[in-house]
Amino acid sequence: MESASITLYRLLTEVFILLDDADRRALRQHNLSIRQFNILYHLNQNQGMSINDLSRCLLCDKSNTTRLVERMKQEGLVTRERDTQDRRYVSVRLTETGVRLRESAIAAHQTSIEERFKTLLPTEQAALNQLLVHLRDSLREHISQIQ
Repeated sequence: MESASITLYRLLTEVFILLDDADRRALRQHNLSIRQFNILYHLNQNQGMSINDLSRCLLCDKSNTTRLVERMKQEGLVTRERDTQDRRYVSVRLTETGVRLRESAIAAHQTSIEERFKTLLPTEQAALNQLLVHLRDSLREHISQIQ
């Protein structure tokens, strides 16, 4: 017999997998992986991010981020530019093609999210949001104490 915590964990994991799969399907029409989409998303908010900053946003290692950025550069979605003051700093920026793709992909992604969550009433969405924020904040606190 599983505890309530284990059952909840398994349910959240299954929901995550379903959400992730729906994201992949929504982004497939734009030939984007979820990580590539997240790069486009974060670059617009912070034009000129370093690979290290992008790695932190994506929660993945620097070498993985470098490979993703290089592939996106070859596709004409981003550029990599050395800082004139500090030659060690490389800034990743969106190209015009990247900006257009970002806008289109975000619109498709948002439509997909709205469709998936319309099964919940607004009050249910608000209650679930409140519980998940509380869980997220508690998890962050717990993880920060583990060294």
